[in-house]
Amino acid sequence: MDVTRKNYYDILPDLKKAVSEAEFISIDLELTGLTTGGRELDAMPFDTPRQYYEKVHRKALDFLPLQLGICIFQYDAKGERYTYQAYNFYTFPFSNLKGFPNNTFQCQSSSLAFLSNCGFDFNKAFGEGIPFLTQQDEDKLRTSIEDRHQKMGRESTKETYSDIPVPDDMKLNLNNNMKKIKEFLDDGSDNRKDYFILDRCNAFMRRLLYQEVAKEFGDAVQLETCDDSSFAMKISRGGGEELRKLREEEKMKKEWKEFEETVGLSHLIKMISESGKLVIGHNCFLDVCHMVNRFRYSLPSNYDNFKELVHHIFPRVLDTKYMSIAAQFKELIPSNVLGHMRGTLSEAPFEMPIVEGNMEGRSYSDLVDKSHEGGYDAFMTGQCFLSMCQYLAKDVGRKLNSLNSISDILENFENRLYLMRVQDVPFMRLGAPDTKPPRNHVFHLKFPREWRQYEVVELFKPFGSVFISFIDDRSAFVALHKRDQAKVVMKTMTGNDTYKVTSFSTFQKQTERKFLPDVQPSSPSLEVLRKRKSRDVSESPDLFKKHRGLEQRHKPAELLSTQYLLGIIMNRFYLDWLKHPVEPIAFKAFTLTMKMMLGLFLMISICYMIWYSLVIGKR
Repeated sequence: MDVTRKNYYDILPDLKKAVSEAEFISIDLELTGLTTGGRELDAMPFDTPRQYYEKVHRKALDFLPLQLGICIFQYDAKGERYTYQAYNFYTFPFSNLKGFPNNTFQCQSSSLAFLSNCGFDFNKAFGEGIPFLTQQDEDKLRTSIEDRHQKMGRESTKETYSDIPVPDDMKLNLNNNMKKIKEFLDDGSDNRKDYFILDRCNAFMRRLLYQEVAKEFGDAVQLETCDDSSFAMKISRGGGEELRKLREEEKMKKEWKEFEETVGLSHLIKMISESGKLVIGHNCFLDVCHMVNRFRYSLPSNYDNFKELVHHIFPRVLDTKYMSIAAQFKELIPSNVLGHMRGTLSEAPFEMPIVEGNMEGRSYSDLVDKSHEGGYDAFMTGQCFLSMCQYLAKDVGRKLNSLNSISDILENFENRLYLMRVQDVPFMRLGAPDTKPPRNHVFHLKFPREWRQYEVVELFKPFGSVFISFIDDRSAFVALHKRDQAKVVMKTMTGNDTYKVTSFSTFQKQTERKFLPDVQPSSPSLEVLRKRKSRDVSESPDLFKKHRGLEQRHKPAELLSTQYLLGIIMNRFYLDWLKHPVEPIAFKAFTLTMKMMLGLFLMISICYMIWYSLVIGKR
């Protein structure tokens, strides 16, 4: 079912009921693009999850979701079967409501061409797309409306503004407008109108009209600035103070209704988030990022904050692409492209469960292929998930009644998002530390620009076959298939002027030093989320929170205050060195100086504490 701003609020009660009764919800996004930036921002086979996310944050979040596909699966206990409702939500962040953010976004020509070839209706997205707001933008807009309503009465009272002189070049236009208003009031015919629109009124003219109309006509006329941006005013016949207040109340109610409509699709995402239902996607890392970033909270640049934020909003996520590479399925599913995978999971040894639509007009026919339509892809994702669940249940001798029957097995797949192109551990864990694979068999190689794959293979030939991942035309990661040869490589391939071999761990440390931030502040999105969950959060960095805890627990306070300040200075000095490493000889001198300073500082601290306890403590 296609959903636009025209019918979204009509079906929202049905959606609320369906989500509350859902067994799981599958999702899919259609975007204006996938990636931007140069090759240095492409995902690499040996990226860590942190590096992977940082690249996505820099190159992928400026694209816009034009369609959100959602398929809500429910379990019918009486019929022992699954039913579903599928929806295509066309989205576009635009509203005439004053204060709504004027969004900018990027497009990728290949992505738009792909959507066009698949029959995507861009007119429906841009013309009828459902608006949405992040929580930060929603709060700002609500505050803006509240402030505007508090000031609304001022424009219709005589005492609000002190008179301003009418400029000579405005007098003719003002007099013409006043004449039109007088003619409107003097009209005593049976066909007279209750109001008329006065156009071509800029902000200064509106200010003059509020001033002069109040003087000349008093309560006989009510002025109202039109909601659109046409520089027009609505002139109505007055009816006294009571009628004026009634009109203001109606205007406020109308504006609050428009506000709720402007929040739009974010209402649904909040509903899904608060339900705690299992959210299913296929290769859904980007989908999850965009859903959080566009519909709930702006994603932070810090990786740890990102993981915490996403896990708060979607506490249970399952990626069917990650599921397909697990040990139970890896040998049985040759291709995990969604369409290919659905075909494989429809044949032995798998069994595709029968899933039927439970509302007319909100389901798909198996006879019509609508691949790359959001709702259809979400539907296929749900089908693939159920087929794999059926296989897992059968493998342990159980019957798949509902997901509760294999909940202990599904825990091994939940909250693991598949990472494209990553070699050894291609997933990110939400709500838990990431898996750190042993990579002592991986090396970073620098070589002359004229080298190609042949030269790299020849260089490592004594150690067996290798996997090569080129970073650019002068460097690459090289992984040994014979891992026991790693120590031999480091002993025999160092100190050459033509090339340079560095262990993976050493290279990672060097890379982290170059981009190490001074102190990572808390994410504004997380701050808002934590406050909304009534959690006490300090805006101070973790480094300072640690020192505050020490100050509260220990004495003497004077000594700890000194240690605190010196500790911060030393920490900042050390961080500066990490970002700008010095040459080896200078580093040795620096290290020796640091050790002497720390030793001296420690001795002074011990002496001071002894003196304090013997002399001051006895008083």
